Amino acid sequence: MNNKYSWSVVCGSLFAGLFGGIVSNWLFAIRPVLAQTAPLSSPKVLRAERLELLDKSGNVRGSLEVLPSGTPRLVLGDSTKGVWINDEALSIGDLRAGGRGS
Repeated sequence: MNNKYSWSVVCGSLFAGLFGGIVSNWLFAIRPVLAQTAPLSSPKVLRAERLELLDKSGNVRGSLEVLPSGTPRLVLGDSTKGVWINDEALSIGDLRAGGRGS
């Protein structure tokens, strides 16, 4: 009788575990989350007159711009000293000197 009792406890435990797993999976099922779909058309070109690079404090550390003369210029540095590249040369120096480096 002890052996019959052991088998019934084992079978009952297995059934309870199986039933509990199925019910909990049905009650607390994780439903997939879908990301937003991409827009149908995304811009392939970014157009601007000036692009500025800022640090965490909001200070301008670089810019890409077109000068009034039509010359493109890339500047890396702060408002006083830096490196810039235009259609003529690579310059390093004082930006307050009208964009002419040393």
